[in-house]
Amino acid sequence: MITLQQTAMQTVTVGGITFKIRPETYVDYFQTSEFLREEGPADEKMLPKVAMTHGLIARVEGWEGVILPDGSAAPCSEENKLAFFNQNAQFIAKILVDLDEQEASASKNSETSPDGSPLEMEMLATPVEKASSDDELPPPAEPVSTEAPQ
Repeated sequence: MITLQQTAMQTVTVGGITFKIRPETYVDYFQTSEFLREEGPADEKMLPKVAMTHGLIARVEGWEGVILPDGSAAPCSEENKLAFFNQNAQFIAKILVDLDEQEASASKNSETSPDGSPLEMEMLATPVEKASSDDELPPPAEPVSTEAPQ
């Protein structure tokens, strides 16, 4: 008998911004694989980092603390996520480390382990430097602008 593990939305706060991140699915794995085939980096050494970044950005379902230039809350749209993480790449590693710590803590309380898919094992084997606190992160870039350049 195998018990189906229910996974929940995870919340990570980095630099005063709270991110709501949905669980990773096989669909994410296949979409990331397709993205890497079509638009992946020429340098194969970069594949694991690009895969992790692409997968994370796709899983961000919401955020609090990201504002538009007019001071209003920025919707968590694909366009805004790409603009935010392009301007604030330092958040990606910290979010991944926090998610990994949450998952490690949950797995200590469970008998399950990673499914062993090649991409997952490659991601788990790729070290991510851990910042000791949010204070080490540079401040976020200026508010995200979704207006086309003129």
